[in-house]
Amino acid sequence: DMQVIKEVFLPLFDELGDCLEIAAYAVGAMTVTEGLMSDPRYALAFSVEEVNDRVSKGVPFRDAYKAVGLEIQAGTFAYHGELHHTHEGSIGNLCNDRIAAKFARREGLLIVEDSPYRELRYSGENIPTIYSLAPERTLHLGSFSKIFAPGFRLGWIIAEPELLEQIFICKQALDLCPPVFDQYLATEFLTSGALDRNLRRSISLYREKRDYLLSLLERHMPEGVSWTHPDGGLFLWVSLPEGIDTVAMYDSALAAGVAYVAGSFFYLDGSHRNTMRLNFSFLAKERMEAGVRLLAAEIRKASGSQVADNQLVPENKSAKFDDLFSGSR
Repeated sequence: DMQVIKEVFLPLFDELGDCLEIAAYAVGAMTVTEGLMSDPRYALAFSVEEVNDRVSKGVPFRDAYKAVGLEIQAGTFAYHGELHHTHEGSIGNLCNDRIAAKFARREGLLIVEDSPYRELRYSGENIPTIYSLAPERTLHLGSFSKIFAPGFRLGWIIAEPELLEQIFICKQALDLCPPVFDQYLATEFLTSGALDRNLRRSISLYREKRDYLLSLLERHMPEGVSWTHPDGGLFLWVSLPEGIDTVAMYDSALAAGVAYVAGSFFYLDGSHRNTMRLNFSFLAKERMEAGVRLLAAEIRKASGSQVADNQLVPENKSAKFDDLFSGSR
């Protein structure tokens, strides 16, 4: 029910009016002249070959939208994923977002503001969306999969009505409409007050897990390893000493019983191979320490360091942590 969704989300944004469309996630056909992406970004963003071929540059987030020397063509979009904020330790940066809004207006750029974690903030101050700063140049994306239930792939788009009309036509050609049953579930979730109750529980739980994982990294990680202290989201970003390749290390880590997502997958050029993303929302706290110790052992092995065997493995040596820290989007 679009009216229900508008009433719920209206307080979160400036004047929405009719600028809201709800959509299930799907790969769509779109005409793109050229694309820019802030690096790092969501690993699967615009991974479709015909779109990815047109994404010409990955721009480091701290320099994104300054774009010195870039020739901006008509039809250019910029993908602005909130994930990289998690990498840098915070959700959103008002200074950078103002630059983004100004740049979009000056160059006629369309910003795709992918913001699935905005509601999951554990510390720091909320900041305006890019949409609120430049609504006529922004597509703001959100997801129920982070605030309702994992895998509930229903989301929303906030944009100008003219843009939504084009998206609606494209979406209808793909799969007619999001599943009606899912829409009824989302409507009940929003109207019953369950959204606010669930957010309070989720934020409390995820904050506790974040803090616990941070304490474990502090306790067990070898010298030269650093990590972010995110204000929100579901992930930590870990940087290893130069020379350690987390892609090459992955098979060994998985065989030992621990998984992660290599950081280079989040960069358009495949760089930053000494980084990784760890998820703290999925795993139960009682399994985290064993997993961190396994991961620390793999990092020491990759760096050529040696430590005592009793520091490397959990007491239950048959335990496996195949899904540990890899998580989902």
